[in-house]
Amino acid sequence: MEIAFGESDLQRAYAEPRYALKLWNRAVAKKYLSTVQFIALAQSWEQVKTYPPFRTHQLNWDLRGLWSMKLTGRWRVLVELVDRETLAVMQEVSNHYDD
Repeated sequence: MEIAFGESDLQRAYAEPRYALKLWNRAVAKKYLSTVQFIALAQSWEQVKTYPPFRTHQLNWDLRGLWSMKLTGRWRVLVELVDRETLAVMQEVSNHYDD
């Protein structure tokens, strides 16, 4: 799949792993990098969303149109699918409950 980034910080974190460590703790940074790489190598979104560790699901209400993928603990990455699900846009990494 093709990958794009909705925020420049997310793109920089993927390109420069040291920057990811400045944004998040080590576990979140490591999981973010491996998740984006997994999506990039996947043949289809179906392959990504059915991979059990991600607990991928569509969001509702004000986040309609986005998919949530578990990183670690309460941390998740929000992904938007574009162009018939061939382009995954990383939109946000956040603590689900903002603790």
